Amino acid sequence: MTTPIHRPSLRYLTACEPAVLRSVVLPRLKGMCVSPEVDSVFDCPHDALPALLSLIQLSECSLTSLTLNHAVFTDVLFNVLDLTPTVESLRLSVQHWRSHYNPIFKTLIDRLAACSNEDSPTFSFLPLIRDFRVYIHDSRMEAGPCRFIDHSFFDMVSLRWKSRTLKAVRLIISEPGEGLSWSLTSEHIDLLRESKNDGLDINVAVERYSPTVYGYDDVTVERFV
Repeated sequence: MTTPIHRPSLRYLTACEPAVLRSVVLPRLKGMCVSPEVDSVFDCPHDALPALLSLIQLSECSLTSLTLNHAVFTDVLFNVLDLTPTVESLRLSVQHWRSHYNPIFKTLIDRLAACSNEDSPTFSFLPLIRDFRVYIHDSRMEAGPCRFIDHSFFDMVSLRWKSRTLKAVRLIISEPGEGLSWSLTSEHIDLLRESKNDGLDINVAVERYSPTVYGYDDVTVERFV
């Protein structure tokens, strides 16, 4: 086994090849972006998340920013996040939606919503999150719709906004049908709009794709918040 290379001065890294992630020790790493090349139609390798976990374990770094673009999401995500309590910015992006992502993303939202005191919320999971973004850009959605958005998403946003830690939220998802697959109510939407009026930088929208005669997809964006 090759000995990992120490790079004590490196603070920001973008990579998705597991061999690269496992080859370095970065004790001062602050910003990590796991991403394929720009405009790539391919996802990151299946073992990119386990390799990221290995990097964090070996480096014992304190990340403040974590971006996962087109990673293959598994429960390893939670092993990673449990080791990065200092993260302030978390951005997740998917271009090929899979049905087993629903329980993973639902668990993520539920854990972000869990707090010890709703009157004065404090959080044990990612307590410092200021910027939370989820982008599901899949023009086909062949695995079915996103079903992880429900009252827990509203609870997460409202409680963390109440704690005055959360500053920005983005939720942009592809919708395969004409209706809505989420369980947010009109009351939830109205209250999220009130938070936006009070200063929260929030954007909740649905993308709908339709084929054209040229084989490309037209996209219509419906903004709710």
